[in-house]
Amino acid sequence: DVGGHFGWALVSADFDRDGCDDLAGGAPGELVNGTTVSGGNVAVMYGTAKDASGISYRLFSQSDTKTGTSADGDRFGYSLAAGDFNHDHYPDLAIGVPGREVGSAADAGAVVVVYDIDSLDAQLWYQDIILAPDSSTPQDDSEAGDQFGTTLAVGDFDDAEADDLAIGIPFEDHSGLEQDSGMVQVLFGFGEIGLDDQKNAKFAAQYGHQELGYALAAGDFDGDGCDDLAMGLPLASGGATSDGEVLVFYGDTTAPEGFGTTRYDLHNQNNLPSVAPEDGDHFGAALAILPSPLYPLYLPLVTRN
Repeated sequence: DVGGHFGWALVSADFDRDGCDDLAGGAPGELVNGTTVSGGNVAVMYGTAKDASGISYRLFSQSDTKTGTSADGDRFGYSLAAGDFNHDHYPDLAIGVPGREVGSAADAGAVVVVYDIDSLDAQLWYQDIILAPDSSTPQDDSEAGDQFGTTLAVGDFDDAEADDLAIGIPFEDHSGLEQDSGMVQVLFGFGEIGLDDQKNAKFAAQYGHQELGYALAAGDFDGDGCDDLAMGLPLASGGATSDGEVLVFYGDTTAPEGFGTTRYDLHNQNNLPSVAPEDGDHFGAALAILPSPLYPLYLPLVTRN
């Protein structure tokens, strides 16, 4: 459809378990069933060792996953990530739905995790059901405009074999006061259970209009065997107004929430040689991981102004 934005998000993995990688593409602006405006779809195009001219694909919406009915403005497929969250040695597909209404909170956002592409066996996640550790109270509430699931990243932050899922909420109002300060929540994989509603971590910006979590990337930056998490704050003011910063928290096998509370770095353009921060640079608006080098060189994080 016009305005479907097919390819807005892309991720590859062997979703059908045939030995060939497949490509999942999000179309968050897609019309669903001819009536639901910007409900969004995801298409999984199956890789093949044969002639790709007859490639097959699977197209589905949130309604097909039985985690909820597609609604106007949901934007299912806005973000995508692949990981093995239930440690069955096969990739699962995480799908951001940042426009999803939760209760009466418009654009609160949700994430759908599909554990099997064939059956579309899936879980629905939103902030109200992510509990504080050892508590029955939500770690944070679903609120209008949060857009939980705007960004996603996968890594094994606690080196516990199952992958973990980081979820960006860049328009979260911290403590209900700091507008668009931003937040990132991490759900940890837990064996056959998959993602755990009580084993999780939360990172929240302390000041308004920083948009923590606008971009996410995960990789083992320090070479200790645990993945680490980089989070963009493109509107943070470090050396200039809204020049942007990147916060890196390091994964840890011993910390109860998978991250050492004192092991983090904050980067801005002042850390770069011959680069001066300027107003509106938005450093950290996009992040990416470079392929592992042949020799130890722990510099696999790329940022963009």
